[in-house]
Amino acid sequence: MRGKIGSFLKFCGGFLIFALVLSILGMLMDRSMFRKDYLMICLLVFLLPGLVLRKIGGSMKKKADEREQLRQLGLNPPSMAFQSFLRFAGGFLMFLYGIVWFGMIVNWSTQGDKFMLAAIFALLFFTPGVLLWWAASGLEKRSRERFRREHLAYFAQEPVPMPSYAPTIEEIVELPPAQPIRRAEIEAAASSIVPQTAPQLPKMIACSSCGAQTSVSPSSTSTCEYCGSTVTYR
Repeated sequence: MRGKIGSFLKFCGGFLIFALVLSILGMLMDRSMFRKDYLMICLLVFLLPGLVLRKIGGSMKKKADEREQLRQLGLNPPSMAFQSFLRFAGGFLMFLYGIVWFGMIVNWSTQGDKFMLAAIFALLFFTPGVLLWWAASGLEKRSRERFRREHLAYFAQEPVPMPSYAPTIEEIVELPPAQPIRRAEIEAAASSIVPQTAPQLPKMIACSSCGAQTSVSPSSTSTCEYCGSTVTYR
């Protein structure tokens, strides 16, 4: 669910940025609409929310994918519902502060005591929003660190080394004809390669006369301890 919400937020952010591009193209096509105040409004309405939504959505989707991978490995990651609520509340307060700023910019020519109002609304909305967002990030970080300590054996394990790739003789020989000298050297080296075989070890051989098991070394014979027959390595 969290991953789907993250994907939806990324889509909304991309849609807002696309709407900004369309607005700028419209202003370029109709010069009468190209005004600085209109451009500033477009940036505040489309660009900033679009970038923020894409950033938040990407982070949510990434964390959801990580939690899903941990669940598939049999691990139970801690719940982040409280941290998500704090982050949502902080983001909502900062969003309200952005709406206030947008209203002040629209009515900038008739609005009095602009900086005093901005400071008051910053204390009411922006500062608590930042504090809630910071607290949620700190709690989430500590929760992740505690989870990593509890499963230190999993997070501390080193990656399994991948087997080294050894090219075959055919791959070594098949070089472009632009290098005749190098090709001849590699063909000579490839022809001198002798395939290595596993060394033969002593094994137990059944006696053909009595069926008793007798240890016989490679390329040699042995005498059966029970009937005296000769047992050959095979």
